[in-house]
Amino acid sequence: MYYRRQRNNSGYDAGLDSKRRRWFAWGSRGHDPAGDGRLVRNRENCLVVPTRDVAGMAAAVEELIEDRNLRQRLGKAGYATAQGMCWASASAAFEAALFQAIAEANHSKAAVP
Repeated sequence: MYYRRQRNNSGYDAGLDSKRRRWFAWGSRGHDPAGDGRLVRNRENCLVVPTRDVAGMAAAVEELIEDRNLRQRLGKAGYATAQGMCWASASAAFEAALFQAIAEANHSKAAVP
């Protein structure tokens, strides 16, 4: 899978760090820092294998080799997940949450007599 590096105006990479891009682009095992399933979703955008489970990793790789549909589906879903983790997406989500919090605060102030 080809990934084109994008740079913002300051010259820094825009979006996902290179380690996470490789995880999703190549289907390697990743880590869900939040632990809430927003990043790593077994059999949706990756195959999860327990740490140090060599036999499990071998079985997962073998499954990917043998199942072209699974390989393509996980690759597309992993790429979509990675694309959603760029600065533009993060800042848009933050801005939306901020505006919603402000609107709710203004609404609750208006309701108080």
